[in-house]
Amino acid sequence: MNAKNLPLMFAVVSLLVAGCLWALYLEVPENSIARQGGHCLVFEIASNEAEINALKAERAEQEKLLLEARTPEDKKIIQEKICRLDDDMDRCQKGDPSGPNLAERMIDILKERIDPHGLANLEWRPLDSGRIEVRMPAGKPETRQKRAVYDRAMGKLAESNVSLAERQQYLDANPGQRRRSLGGFTEQQAQALKELGEAFDAQQTADKAFQTARTFGDEREIAKAQAAFDAARAVFREKELAQADTNIRISSVESILRNYRTPAEEEAIKEADRKKLRARLAKNIKALREAYPERDGLIDDVVEAYQAWSCVRHRLSDPIDLKRRIARSGVLEFRIVAGDIGEQMSKDDRQRYTTELQKEGPEQSRRSRQAFAWFPIRDTDRKSYGGMVMAEYAGRWYMLLSNRDGYKMVRDSFVGGWRLKNAFSDRDPMGRLAIGFEFDQVGAKQFYNLTNTHKGKCMAILLDDEIFSAPRIRAAISSRGQITGTFTNEQIDENISLLKAGSLPARLNSTPVSVRSFGPTLDKEDSNLGIRVVYIGLICVAVLMLIYYVVRTFLRAK
Repeated sequence: MNAKNLPLMFAVVSLLVAGCLWALYLEVPENSIARQGGHCLVFEIASNEAEINALKAERAEQEKLLLEARTPEDKKIIQEKICRLDDDMDRCQKGDPSGPNLAERMIDILKERIDPHGLANLEWRPLDSGRIEVRMPAGKPETRQKRAVYDRAMGKLAESNVSLAERQQYLDANPGQRRRSLGGFTEQQAQALKELGEAFDAQQTADKAFQTARTFGDEREIAKAQAAFDAARAVFREKELAQADTNIRISSVESILRNYRTPAEEEAIKEADRKKLRARLAKNIKALREAYPERDGLIDDVVEAYQAWSCVRHRLSDPIDLKRRIARSGVLEFRIVAGDIGEQMSKDDRQRYTTELQKEGPEQSRRSRQAFAWFPIRDTDRKSYGGMVMAEYAGRWYMLLSNRDGYKMVRDSFVGGWRLKNAFSDRDPMGRLAIGFEFDQVGAKQFYNLTNTHKGKCMAILLDDEIFSAPRIRAAISSRGQITGTFTNEQIDENISLLKAGSLPARLNSTPVSVRSFGPTLDKEDSNLGIRVVYIGLICVAVLMLIYYVVRTFLRAK
């Protein structure tokens, strides 16, 4: 080495060593399971056999109902359900997605979807009996603290409800005990319990009279007593539902809170959509307070705790985030909408489905495999969805879509089903970010048949059961399509990665079998010792290099 370059080499080496030490000092790698502990989640792979057994059990139940059905309309509805169950069982039996190394194959796909670059420090491990274990590092102390505050606030809100045990204990008590126990409830709950108790007593009295009439009375007395008992039972059922309405549905509160966007998230949303989201959130929280005025303080605590937690939580910083990502299966589907610009339905059916949504929630229509089903709308702007059947539930808008064969193209995970050939970043006709996709040969044929059959109708495009858009079919489409909406670059990349990773070879239950937390495997002393070793190692490397260059330069000078 030339001696005149020695100062330059000393400067470069010194800068590199100083940079490493400074980076290590500022950003000690704490996001690791060994240093800060974490969470262990175990997910179960749903086997074909279990699903087929569930379908068989449901079919047997429908056959019993068919024997008990009296009207032709009821029989027709049940027979249609049985046919759909037979179709589902046939699809399950066509192919077996299991096979050797099923868990390993699923882990590879999940890794590609959730943590393709391995930066989240997730540990994946297949277990026996068709399960997958995922270990993730715990969030930062501030995140954990604010999450704990939110959990406590939500727990207090849930505890403010009247439990089934408390209700039964009230009904079983004598009048004096009932009066004393009402002091522990809100005025709204106490009034509902009081009316429920009176209806319960009336039903018990009517039941005793009916049993006495059946034993000693004539036909006229029996009919009269039975009519009185039926009327008392109907009143009790009405009061029972009224008492249940005094309880706050925690799932509804969680759905409302999901409309909240942090300031960082709002930056990626258009101003108009931002205002709509805020207005919707404020409207639903206000309605919640008005419905339960004596618990508005608990509701405020939950809202404030959720907003504080949302501002510090990050991607995959909590088991909830991991469960959400695993629940996203990357399934792309297409369904014809219900209504005037889709599959026709009567006014009475529209009202029936809307009423069912408000009472039972959106899952009921899908769970019972009805002709139409409710699906959530992703976009906040509903102007483009004119003429379609929509309704609001728990602070979110849902659209009614067809659930019948010939009116949908759903993902078939078994042998011979269609697949996506590619997914890529694209632009819609307005120049906005979009997600382009391309089918394989089987998918292109099915998509052509669907769009050719329903020209002029609107077709919803869904990703993981969420409606992204519902364009009108102008002409038959074959191999390529596009998902439009309001996307950020990060969302585009996430969804493309999700679609490209492919579908899972078997269904993975998104609700974990177990969730447990554990502490760090390295205590603080061992961790600090490891950091000191790294410092010493860097310094030793720098010293040895300097000695090497000095000795070499000295020997050459001689």
